[in-house]
Amino acid sequence: MAQKGLTLVPLNLHLKGSWIKLSLALGRGRKLHDKRRHDRTREDRQAMRAVLGRP
Repeated sequence: MAQKGLTLVPLNLHLKGSWIKLSLALGRGRKLHDKRRHDRTREDRQAMRAVLGRP
């Protein structure tokens, strides 16, 4: 967590009696070109759903 650009992400939370178990992951944010690619694929999926007539 001391490095810039890294984020701690909770994956699972389990309650077991009086104990709480938490699974964590270390993640890095997306770069600008990755965000653009993600947005483009999401828009393509929405367009395909609209053409097929699915909600």
